Order: sequence, then C-alpha cells, then structure tokens
Amino acid sequence: MVASINAIVKVLERQLARIEAEITALIDSDGVLAASARLMVSVIGIGYITAGTLLAYLPELGQLTRGEVAMLTGLAPINKDSGQARAPRRIEAGRAQVRRCLYMAATVAIRHNPILSAFAKRLTQDGKPFKVVITAVMRKLIVTLNAIMRDQQPWKHAKTA
Repeated sequence: MVASINAIVKVLERQLARIEAEITALIDSDGVLAASARLMVSVIGIGYITAGTLLAYLPELGQLTRGEVAMLTGLAPINKDSGQARAPRRIEAGRAQVRRCLYMAATVAIRHNPILSAFAKRLTQDGKPFKVVITAVMRKLIVTLNAIMRDQQPWKHAKTA
C-alpha cells in the first residue's frame, strides 16, 4: 500500500515539475512577459510560479493605485460597521487565485525577506494574530509588486509600500 502511494506521489511530482517547466518556458518565450517576470522575482519570496500566476490573473499590475490593487486581490480591509457598532475589518472578494498564490509567497517572504520579516515580526510583537500578519504581508507584497511594475525597476531599487 505505501509503495503504491509513493509511486503515485513520484508521478505527480514529475508532472508538477513538467508543468512548472512549461510555465517558465512560456514566460521566457515572450519578451514582455519575461521582463515582467524578472522584475517580479527580484523580490525575495516571489518565484516564477507566483510571477506566472500574477501575469495570468492580474494583467493590470502596475497600472493600479495601491488601494485598487489591494481591493482587486481581495486584500483590502472592508468594514461592516452599522450605526454606532464597529465590527472587525475583513478581507473579501477579489481574485482568489492571486490571493492563494500570494499566501505562499508571503510565507516564504516572512522567512527570507529581511524587510518583510521585520514587518511581520513587528506586527506579531504588537499582538496581531497570524492571519492578520500574513494578510498584511500579502498586501505589502502585492503593493510592492505593483510599484515595481509601474516603475519598471527591480525590488532593490523600488520603494516598498
């Protein structure tokens, strides 16, 4: 039984590697997409799969304001206040594919990107729950990527949001 499951896992891993190679080849075959992907992967935490997802599902990246890109990806806090009642802000709507991809990128960025790691650490020390911290890092990532694409400058030269 275990040998059968391991064989299936190996087949799936090979298929995943092939799909990732195809995505990278498709991006590299188009000069504009390749240049955009190179700009995006200059951010520590963003890889070619995330860049490909953003190119596919968020072609407007670089043409939006920081609030618009946060709203479009579903990372803008929405209030549900009514009269005197103040409810906690929540994220909602937006492009779920982009949000799922940014979640994984944010987890990598928290570990390896010194700026975003310090940002997450500060929020954690302020007592914010993990969901709030990861959402804030995701929002900072997409706003930063939007600025990078707008300015056509790699991350080390871009102004972080």
